[in-house]
Amino acid sequence: MTRVKICGLTRVVDAELAIELGADAIGFVFEPSSPRFIGDNDTILDFARSPLGFVTTVAVFGRCEFDVEGFDRIQFVETSVPLSRPLPVLRLERGVSLSEAVRLLKGLSQQVVVVDAFHPSAFGGTGDLVDWNLVADLVGETEQRIILAGGLNVGNVGQAIETVKPFAVDVSSGIESSSGVKDHGAMKDFIQTVRG
Repeated sequence: MTRVKICGLTRVVDAELAIELGADAIGFVFEPSSPRFIGDNDTILDFARSPLGFVTTVAVFGRCEFDVEGFDRIQFVETSVPLSRPLPVLRLERGVSLSEAVRLLKGLSQQVVVVDAFHPSAFGGTGDLVDWNLVADLVGETEQRIILAGGLNVGNVGQAIETVKPFAVDVSSGIESSSGVKDHGAMKDFIQTVRG
C-alpha cells in the first residue's frame, strides 16, 4: 500500500484532519524562504511536538543547520550537520539521465529518500512535476524507498502511483486553497484516491 505524507501544514485544524483521514506522515516547514514557513507559530509547533499516535512527524528544511528535537524525521535538501533522523530530498532536473539519477541517489545512503522536481529558486512546494518515467526507472534500479513529491494533486496522483510505484507520495500545494491553507475536500479526495 502506498503511504501518504501531507506536507506544508501551518494550521492545527488541517493537521488534525490529515491525521483523522489516515495520513501516514505530516510535514511542517522550517525553511524561511517558503510561504509555508511556520516560524514562531507556537500553536502549530506545540501540536507537532505532541504525541500523535502512529503518524510520523517531519520537520522540513531547504538548508538544515541544526538537528531538531521533537520530530520523527528531518527532511532536507542540503545540510551542514549530521542529523539523527535524516530524510534527504533528491531534486531531479529535467533531462537528467537515468545513470546520473542513480549515481545521485546512491550518494544518499538513507533507506528512504524524497524525490522531487528541481526548481532554481525554491527548495520545494512549487507544484512542478518531476519526470515520473525517470523516477519509475529509478525505483527499479534501487532498494531504497522512494517518496514521490512534486506537482501531485487529486487529478494525477492515481496515474503517478500506477506509473512510479513509489513507497509513498508527498503532497503540499496540490491540496491547498492558498499557500499553507489546506482545502479539506481536496485533502480527503487525495487520500481516498491513494488508498483506492
